[in-house]
Amino acid sequence: MTDFLSGIGSALRPLAKELIKGGIYLFDSVSEAASEAGEQFKDLVAEAKTDLAKQNSASVAKEPTEDD
Repeated sequence: MTDFLSGIGSALRPLAKELIKGGIYLFDSVSEAASEAGEQFKDLVAEAKTDLAKQNSASVAKEPTEDD
């Protein structure tokens, strides 16, 4: 019986190893995609802040002064 279980374990080892490698590959791919998405989000936030700064400086320039 022990030889039988040992044989099954030996046969399943390559499959288990491939499943582990697939999991590692999947984790790395998801991690890379999440990192890229984070970078794109940071870029969007920076662009939005720049747009707001431009709008604020334009509205300040248009406001009448006390001398007007």
